[in-house]
Amino acid sequence: MGGTATREVPQSPALPLYHAHAPPFNDRLVLTGVPFITSILESTCRQHGTVPPAQLRQLNIKNCQWLEVLPEEMPELVYLTITHCRALRGLTVAPKLERLQIHNCAALHTLDASALAQSLTFLELDRCVFTVLPDALCALIKLQTLQIIGCDQLTCLPPFLGNLCKLQSLRVRSCPLMTALPESMGDLVLLDLLESSVSHMNLLQLPRIQIVILSHPTCSDLYQGLMSTHMIHLKLTNCDALTALPDALASLAALRELHIDQAPVLTFVPGNLSGMVGLEKLFVKGCPRLTRILGLGDLRAVRHIFIHHCGITALPDSLNDLSALRDLSLVGCDALTCLPVSIGHIDSLRSLNLDGTRCHRLPASLGYRETLTLYNRQNITFPPPNVRDMLQFLRRNDKPCCILLLAMAARRYNDQSLPSELWAVWLEDFYLLY
Repeated sequence: MGGTATREVPQSPALPLYHAHAPPFNDRLVLTGVPFITSILESTCRQHGTVPPAQLRQLNIKNCQWLEVLPEEMPELVYLTITHCRALRGLTVAPKLERLQIHNCAALHTLDASALAQSLTFLELDRCVFTVLPDALCALIKLQTLQIIGCDQLTCLPPFLGNLCKLQSLRVRSCPLMTALPESMGDLVLLDLLESSVSHMNLLQLPRIQIVILSHPTCSDLYQGLMSTHMIHLKLTNCDALTALPDALASLAALRELHIDQAPVLTFVPGNLSGMVGLEKLFVKGCPRLTRILGLGDLRAVRHIFIHHCGITALPDSLNDLSALRDLSLVGCDALTCLPVSIGHIDSLRSLNLDGTRCHRLPASLGYRETLTLYNRQNITFPPPNVRDMLQFLRRNDKPCCILLLAMAARRYNDQSLPSELWAVWLEDFYLLY
């Protein structure tokens, strides 16, 4: 009919459309869903006005399920991130690479030594299927951060890990087949952060360690090295088998933060914590069998105490010795029914959270302070010191409340001290009556 016939080229349904965008700098490129990369890199770089592939400095590749290979060499590449590329079998050679992140690449069974540039300072392997790591990893003398997370087939780290003379941060988490760290770790003289789920370790090997995050610790095989005088942050998480904290904990004079998270069978905390003279923050969560922390009053420098969802039944009277305490949070401690009278003598206290407790009556010594923020104010009662202070305090309360006053008693005492049977009661959906 005189018209020109056209034929559509069918596309394979197995290869989805890819997405590419270039950040503001013309040496960076992000590719999402590409089925192959060599020809796409060339066309994408021209389309987005970036430098040629050989001159790219930053490349981020994600969700490329059909991508099997990368360009053989990218001489100027500095940052490389690969995420959810399940068919990828090898890496590129990038002699200037400084940061390498690999996330969830199921077909990448080995880490080729040629891909580990001597310039590498940051290496992260997340949910990879490596069974071993190459010894060439120990030759990365500029490496500062090493993160190995969720590699459930990895059994050990290279024995000469101590050769990483610049390593400052080591995270080895959720690697169930790894039972020990190399003995050469004692040579990591610059290491100041260690996060590990490995049960057998001796922290005495790391005398300069400052931040320690331990998952699934046990009582018997972990705490022999807690005497590090440089440790400033200790976090224990998922402590399923932890029944007691060692007495050595009280000797960590430089410790500033202590976190204990999810210790369902923990029952004992050392009674004397006076050696922790520098502790500023205490966070204890998910310890239903922990009924008392007798040494709280020894923490003279503590500023923040968070005890959440624990079996605490009482707080020690020595709380009044905490002259620096600003925040006290007891969320979810449903066995706690009262607070010690001494809490009213902590002049520095600025916030008190009793949400989820059974403390419905505050000590009279707490008084009405302009600087105190009280959470969970519903259904809390306490004896007011005098009418005027009580009314001034309640005017600053944002929520509607109802005060039941004995008017005759108030007049009789002439706005001075009220009889002990007079209470201030806070209830939702009422108004201030006075």
